[in-house]
Amino acid sequence: MSQVSTTSPTQTKTRGNGIAFLCLVLGVITVALALGESFDIPASAHWAGVVLGALGFLISMYAQMTSTNTRERWILMPGWILSGTFAAVNFWFAIN
Repeated sequence: MSQVSTTSPTQTKTRGNGIAFLCLVLGVITVALALGESFDIPASAHWAGVVLGALGFLISMYAQMTSTNTRERWILMPGWILSGTFAAVNFWFAIN
């Protein structure tokens, strides 16, 4: 039995790359908000970092499970690590 797909391989590849870059951008934004502690940013910015980091982490988990090639994974993993780690750092700064 053959599988019928409604998306072309090009659409799937573009979507995968877009999601990978989104994860990386969310990770970098989360890091920037965590590093803002030395610039005395308000706690609300750290809460935004927690939300963005958690969102980036969850999207990265989904994207990792649906990624089709190694190039996407090389973009996903830094975003996943940055989002998850610095979401926790932002949470620590927000509650203290």
